[in-house]
Amino acid sequence: MPKCPYRISGSDPSQRDLLNKMIAAKRDIGMAVELSQTISRDENERARFHERRKFQMDMEHSVLYSHYEAILAKMAPNLQYILYMKNLVFKILQFITSIVYCLRLQMRYLFPANHLSYDQIC
Repeated sequence: MPKCPYRISGSDPSQRDLLNKMIAAKRDIGMAVELSQTISRDENERARFHERRKFQMDMEHSVLYSHYEAILAKMAPNLQYILYMKNLVFKILQFITSIVYCLRLQMRYLFPANHLSYDQIC
């Protein structure tokens, strides 16, 4: 039976270097896969944190809006004025919430998690 020209033998000194390179490459590929999985986990955690924070901000906005609505209802006897002020306050709160959200996102990218935590900044 003829010998395969591409067969690598560990006992052949001329092929030992090639075999060591292949083993090192296999280790490097394993480390790259592990790093990729770690990055994926970090991204998933970041997405979960983002969703929780968004929900929290929505809840804060709802509470603030209901407080302002109650204050306006007590202060203004005219229904037209109440509706106008209610819409105005709602638009202002939406605007402020979007600005705060954008600023928090900017802060997170300006100060990555390995330097400062989100709670330390805000």
